[in-house]
Amino acid sequence: MKGSMMLGALCAIGAVAGPVDKRAIVTDVDLTVVTVTVTDSAVASATSTAADNAAAAPVVNEAHKNHPDFSWPPWPTTTEVASTTDVASTTVPPSSTVAPTTTTSTSVVPSSTGDAYQSMLLDSHNIHRSNHSAPALTWNETLAESALALANSCDYHHDTSLGPASGYGQNIAYGVDSSEVDKIITDMMYNDEMMYYQDLYGQASPDMSTFEHWGHFSQIVWVNTASVGCATVTCSPLAEAYSTDPLPFTVCNYFPAGNYGGEYADNVLEPKGDPISVI
Repeated sequence: MKGSMMLGALCAIGAVAGPVDKRAIVTDVDLTVVTVTVTDSAVASATSTAADNAAAAPVVNEAHKNHPDFSWPPWPTTTEVASTTDVASTTVPPSSTVAPTTTTSTSVVPSSTGDAYQSMLLDSHNIHRSNHSAPALTWNETLAESALALANSCDYHHDTSLGPASGYGQNIAYGVDSSEVDKIITDMMYNDEMMYYQDLYGQASPDMSTFEHWGHFSQIVWVNTASVGCATVTCSPLAEAYSTDPLPFTVCNYFPAGNYGGEYADNVLEPKGDPISVI
């Protein structure tokens, strides 16, 4: 990771059956934070372009609802870590949600013209999907437009209701510039999480007590997901990020959505043993 004071945070979601319980994790320096929400059970049709097709009505699996708050280990760094590294985790009630700001600075990466940005994201997803015998993703402009709508809100939260797409899954992150967005996918979401899943392969409904540690990884390699669209906006400030500094906010949307209960065995396959990629 470049920069001794880089702050990174992540959040993952699939297509949820009920309200999303938003979790915020506060940290000072050198910590990577992950917030995840599991998808219950549903059937989504596979297509790379028709992102406006909604997933079928999900069947709620009570065992996959409402996960507890959690702490996430520090992001690796070569700088000295502050002596206090505990991460305080709290559920944020709706009444305390910070009003979004539309102020942006430095850059908005338009998905329609950012060819290098698109290639970086496709490559960083597909190198890992190949290792898990999943077909390559294609770029979906409709998903990218919905991602840009959320990123432009400059409010760090999930929202899969924003059009023109619908029925999609979502990973979000902040603190990494658009020019290094592949680090989010490879280093923070894949490399940091895949080992948490090593004893869960072959299980249709794995133990969800550690879902917060591998939910991004499973969406990235989900076999039935066919397309992705992302956007990055630098916000000054980014609401709910607990910082007044300008922060890049990245949103990636996936269709069909991953992380469906009962479908993990068929969609999260064991790695073939390809060399680990590090950015």
